Amino acid sequence: GTSGVSIAFDLRFLRPPVESGTAATFAPCVYEDSEKKALILSSLQHFVEVSKSKWSEITESFLGQCVPGKPKPDLKEISQFTSAAFGDTDFKVQLESALKKTRWDLLRIAGLLKHRAFQHEREWRFVLPIAPGKDKTKLANPIRFRSSSTSIVPYLEFQLAAAFLRNGRNADAIPLLPVNDLILGPGSGEDSVNGALALLQSKSIKAIPRKSDVPYRAV
Repeated sequence: GTSGVSIAFDLRFLRPPVESGTAATFAPCVYEDSEKKALILSSLQHFVEVSKSKWSEITESFLGQCVPGKPKPDLKEISQFTSAAFGDTDFKVQLESALKKTRWDLLRIAGLLKHRAFQHEREWRFVLPIAPGKDKTKLANPIRFRSSSTSIVPYLEFQLAAAFLRNGRNADAIPLLPVNDLILGPGSGEDSVNGALALLQSKSIKAIPRKSDVPYRAV
């Protein structure tokens, strides 16, 4: 209702840098078809460039062997030439590397593409891909399930705490959650801020709760 709580998290540390070589992705969902198309084309670009470069190299090499005045090569000769070129070991390595990068890039964006009808949600997703063939009974983040109004939804739990605190040798570890703001709804009572502050302090969270400044009028 109007006495709920909005919690803000600083999740910047969950966004691994591109150069880290991980498929884990924390980013806003993409709803517009034009943006989806651009992302997919960008993921395919490297593979296309590697393939196109090889074709250009083959064409230039082949044309360089064609001597004016001699009969034009037939389809069999062209086929033999191109098969030998594409069968080159170095090119196979390049192509496999390009294909691996393309799969990787597509995997990173696949979980972020949503139908444009849901764009009002402005959802962010933290995607933890599972490699094909991986033993799903031994995952660092086991698959869990929750029920929705229409189906069973699989999901992965992920610990948001970057560190843990112990107030004593035998005390339980308290996760230090990256909460950096807490806003109480406009319908909250006078004691709500003090109660929320006490709760945050008990979890060693330094954020100062505040009431929403949105005007509220009881009906």
